[in-house]
Amino acid sequence: MDGLLTCKMKKQLSHWIGIDKQFNLMFKLTRDGGSAETYRFRCAHDFKTVTIFYNTDGNVYGGYLSRNWGNTQNWRIDPYAFLFKLYTAGKWKPVKFPHIDGETHIMGNSYGPWFYSLPSFQTSIRMDENNVYNFSTSNFFDGQRFDMKGETAQSVANGHNNVTDLEVYHATEFSPDEELQSPWRGSKGWNLHVLQELKEFIATYKPLEEMKIPEVNILLIGQVGAGKSSFFNTINSVFKGEISSRACTGGAENSLTQKLEKLRIRDPSTKKYLRFWICDTCGIQEGEAIKNEDIGFILDGHLQNRNTVYKSLDL
Repeated sequence: MDGLLTCKMKKQLSHWIGIDKQFNLMFKLTRDGGSAETYRFRCAHDFKTVTIFYNTDGNVYGGYLSRNWGNTQNWRIDPYAFLFKLYTAGKWKPVKFPHIDGETHIMGNSYGPWFYSLPSFQTSIRMDENNVYNFSTSNFFDGQRFDMKGETAQSVANGHNNVTDLEVYHATEFSPDEELQSPWRGSKGWNLHVLQELKEFIATYKPLEEMKIPEVNILLIGQVGAGKSSFFNTINSVFKGEISSRACTGGAENSLTQKLEKLRIRDPSTKKYLRFWICDTCGIQEGEAIKNEDIGFILDGHLQNRNTVYKSLDL
């Protein structure tokens, strides 16, 4: 069973913690049951944990602990701990409540995740007839240990700590090699209106005035079959209003583009060329490379069309 923590919530929590984090679900109340013993077995010895409460009124709040929960039956201080809220009545309203002074959490075998101002359960808990867990409200968001910034239990949780679920995540260092959980940028969605907006943006583009150049060069580099020439054909087809195969494409062991191809696109509505050149290059193959200075020459417009730019690494 997957956790309820969304990419948006993860990004906000990472910002508060101070570094990009990967969140691994360790305990989920509806999956693992309401036993403090089970919770401790799964979470007690891990540092840097995030606990999320999902309130019945659409409020989402919780706490972060940089130290482990332990089993000493004593109150402890974690100066890096903080409480937070993410959603209020289903609306995104993130606020961080940093530690002020005094004890932040209790370390005990008979407790679930229990912050001083954000308690959960002791020993065990079960759902009621409405499939709700009724948690303790002892010192509930009372502002004694954490700066509530004017917020109260009423504004954060509608005055009660009755939840549909509780999750505990281990916050580990984010690896750039991890697959993104969501697209790297948003999209308006595809329709004729968006298509026209994009065409107008490209058709009216011109270099910044201070650059003092009439057009720019866009360099395409990639391995054989990456789709460099197809990229040009796609843009050209959009402006022509029909399929264009001006740049040679297809599947082959070696690159079909043999030399530097400097290509331009004409806007039929104005009968003028767009203010950029597409510089299509031969696909990179094993044992070949392009010189750094040649990249500069192409972008600066100092390398002529149909020039050979790749050299063998053995030379």
